[in-house]
Amino acid sequence: MTEKHCYYMPQEAQEFLLWARNFTDVAGRNAKAWGLVQADIDNLKADTENYAQVLQITEGDRAAKEDIQLKNTLHTALSSKFKNYVNAEIRCNKAAGNNGRAALGIHVPEGSKTLIHRPDLHIAFSVRPVHSGEHRIDFHVEETGRKAVPYGYNGAVFFIKFLEPDEPVPADISGFFKSDIITRTPHLKEFRSSDRGKRVCYAACWQNGRSEKGPISGIQMHIVP
Repeated sequence: MTEKHCYYMPQEAQEFLLWARNFTDVAGRNAKAWGLVQADIDNLKADTENYAQVLQITEGDRAAKEDIQLKNTLHTALSSKFKNYVNAEIRCNKAAGNNGRAALGIHVPEGSKTLIHRPDLHIAFSVRPVHSGEHRIDFHVEETGRKAVPYGYNGAVFFIKFLEPDEPVPADISGFFKSDIITRTPHLKEFRSSDRGKRVCYAACWQNGRSEKGPISGIQMHIVP
């Protein structure tokens, strides 16, 4: 939906709407300090809310084809407006700086000039036994409920730790080992036969294309079946 190579802007409709609303809110609150024209921000905000109204109409399985086409057209046009605005007013804005760009939902990783999506989305997940020695892990974007890796992210990273018999559930993930990047949900986690009956803790986060991690989830404890 969005233009190619615009790595900081989410593609999925609800995630894009969250990003756009945050952008216009932060830009509006900092317009004077950053030397931005308030009327430009107000226009972006008005276009965003117009898109939100059309998006609401298209939710559900019975959305009219014409409404879906209108939503897609507005999405493409609005993402182009935001990209042009970022290039003209934000990319080299010294008053905003990298901290300001991060607050807008974009940032420049250290040693790079490429603007990418800030890894700020939360992950939610559930774990349940399916077979002996297997857990099924389902995960989604907490903010939108979308069961897929968000645009601009490489996938989900899980942190795992086996507990000793009398060990309490940890308060943080120090001592956990990290899984490989997981890109599809559900995911089956297989254990050795010797692990059956053990307590295992999970935590997770999203990771973007620069290997930067988003917020770490809460820790869950489960028994290996």
